[in-house]
Amino acid sequence: GDVHLDPGISPKAVRPVASGVDVHADTLSFGSDIAFVINGLTADVQYTQLNIVGSIVLTGTDFMLSGSHTPMVGDSFVIVNNDASDMIISTFTGLAEGDTIFNFLGSMLVGIITYEGGNGNDVVITVAELCTSPEIIAITASPDTACEGAQITLTITDGDLGGATDWHWYGNGCGN
Repeated sequence: GDVHLDPGISPKAVRPVASGVDVHADTLSFGSDIAFVINGLTADVQYTQLNIVGSIVLTGTDFMLSGSHTPMVGDSFVIVNNDASDMIISTFTGLAEGDTIFNFLGSMLVGIITYEGGNGNDVVITVAELCTSPEIIAITASPDTACEGAQITLTITDGDLGGATDWHWYGNGCGN
């Protein structure tokens, strides 16, 4: 059958605590927040993971996060482990597919959330570096006229690209 969990108004929340299957239902839904704690990299031991057999509806559910883990780029956390091919319906409130969780666990890094992780139907957060916009820069080219097949050297003479190291070449005008 269907299961609806609602412990009350925030800050009360559903808090997964056990390893193994937390809920076995045709459809699981929530009337409040879900709180996850991340104190390390091991699911169900160092961080809480909601393990469900069945579909899960996240509509209207807020995502709460706490913990003592110091994340590193590339860390990944399967916070909802959904069995087989059961669907995840909707997303956490304010966190669409691919959204960024800024200052993830106070680290100045970001967490990127997906609802299609794991075997395609798990909620996974992966830690990444915060992308920053480059400063206004000055670039000189040698030679300063570009002809097809010619080699051109670009030199940054002022400013900072930050982490922007991916360059694209456009022909016939900008963006073509």
